[in-house]
Amino acid sequence: MRRTGAKNDRQDGSSWAKHRSETEGSDHPPYRKLSETRLRRPSEPVELIAPASSKRPNPNAVTLSAPERRSGPSVREPLGRLPVVSPPSRPLASWIGEPRTLGTPEEPSEEPFGSELFGATLLSAIAGYVDAAGFLSLFGMFTAHITGDLVAGSAIAVDKVSKGFGLKIAAIPIFMASVAVATLLTRAVRRRGGAPIVSLLALMTGALAVFCAAGVFLRPFMVGPDNWAVAAVGSTGVAAMAIQNMLMRDALSGWSPTTIMTGNLTRVSIHMVEYAFPPSEADTLKRASVREEATSHLLKFGLPLLGFVAGASLSAWLTRKVGLLSIALPTVVVGLLTLWQWRRARSAASDGLP
Repeated sequence: MRRTGAKNDRQDGSSWAKHRSETEGSDHPPYRKLSETRLRRPSEPVELIAPASSKRPNPNAVTLSAPERRSGPSVREPLGRLPVVSPPSRPLASWIGEPRTLGTPEEPSEEPFGSELFGATLLSAIAGYVDAAGFLSLFGMFTAHITGDLVAGSAIAVDKVSKGFGLKIAAIPIFMASVAVATLLTRAVRRRGGAPIVSLLALMTGALAVFCAAGVFLRPFMVGPDNWAVAAVGSTGVAAMAIQNMLMRDALSGWSPTTIMTGNLTRVSIHMVEYAFPPSEADTLKRASVREEATSHLLKFGLPLLGFVAGASLSAWLTRKVGLLSIALPTVVVGLLTLWQWRRARSAASDGLP
């Protein structure tokens, strides 16, 4: 048994030596004796080295330090360069998109009427002028403030008074139909690449001209609040102010209201309080900032309010003198605004051509 075991040991040793001699110079990593190895100190890093047969060194050598053996290896060199993503050339909101109708071009960046304060004040004066003229000539009918017609019609219906009921109620569907026509016109103009503000101003000019002409020619027939002539003339005035409401909701949506002064008066009252009584707990710079912002809002909402009152006062004086012929003044003003905006839009379009 001992001889057999020794013989087997000699055979294993010879086969091991043979195998070692065959593997030298091959693609397998060389074998080293245990005596050739050196014990590593705990603080020394361990390098995972590529096989000796590699033609070039491995750039992704990994280093392990003693404290990192449990948490994982740390990479000495990066495995590869990550692609550098440059920020988008446009802001994120432009990639997401604005809530606009599909296929509609962007609005011109140029401010209509030169400035918002001037345009809103002028349009408010026109609305106040037309509303006062209609109230005085059409037996208390509001052409711009349709809420007043709703209240008057409801009160007349409850009190069972037929006087003026038809006129007040007829203003509601006429207003809605005029807004619908203006909406369809705006959509068609945008589809063709035009400026909707010019088309709406032109439509408003035509409605005011019809209102003026109808008031002059049908004046002898306007003898009572339920008269057909009063209803016909009043419908043209309501249509003109409905177009201006559509203008403010669409092309000039960021401006202060010009036909309804309830919101403007509310904002003016709020910002007067903010200017007079800024937060007491704020510091000096904060209080100055609050007052500066309040002043800006007072101008934005206060000037249109003053313009509305001034237009209504002027209209009351002229309408007492010449009747609804006074509507010729706002008709000419809106016509000039239409021509001005048309020329600006045409100039902007020509500047954009190559």
